[in-house]
Amino acid sequence: MRPAILCLLLFFFTLREGAKAQGLPIEQPEIRRHEVSLGYGVLGTPQLVSGLGDVFTFFIFSQNTERHTTGPAIFGYHYRLSQKVSLGFSASYTQLKSRYRDTGENAGQVDYYTFLPRFSYYWARNPAVEVYSGIGLGASYLNRNSNYEPDEPNEFVFTTQLTAMGIRAGRKTGFFMELGLGMNGLLNAGMDRRF
Repeated sequence: MRPAILCLLLFFFTLREGAKAQGLPIEQPEIRRHEVSLGYGVLGTPQLVSGLGDVFTFFIFSQNTERHTTGPAIFGYHYRLSQKVSLGFSASYTQLKSRYRDTGENAGQVDYYTFLPRFSYYWARNPAVEVYSGIGLGASYLNRNSNYEPDEPNEFVFTTQLTAMGIRAGRKTGFFMELGLGMNGLLNAGMDRRF
């Protein structure tokens, strides 16, 4: 899939640069300033940290628990300041549940409620496809419910999302996919609407 994406991007850049070199007018797509999105991610920070912890405790301490994850389910809003820059936020929900393997009894649960103000930079754009990168810095509220550590406190923690590359396809209604690292996952995808 990665070579296909790179070939597609190379094709769009070649067309654009060829039009510039010949002095042809390049269509500048209309900026729709507001964008709302819904998405779902995989392998966010809680899942990665939990997975590494499970490997460690299983091989070292033979802990008898298994984890189930939900999310992150993501809602976002962006405001386009220009053709190249947008500011916005994403809010997400992630849940980690632990169960004892031998009894199936609930061992505990952590709910992550995350709010990330975000900055995005669009480094390639044509009327139907955009390529961008971004960063989000914010906080997560951890709501803990543990049967084996009942006094563990709920807390706010600093969190991030670094989007190394995102691709959006569509005009008013679009589909997006982002590769990055942080609370929204190594990979997240969804739909958005611009107005």
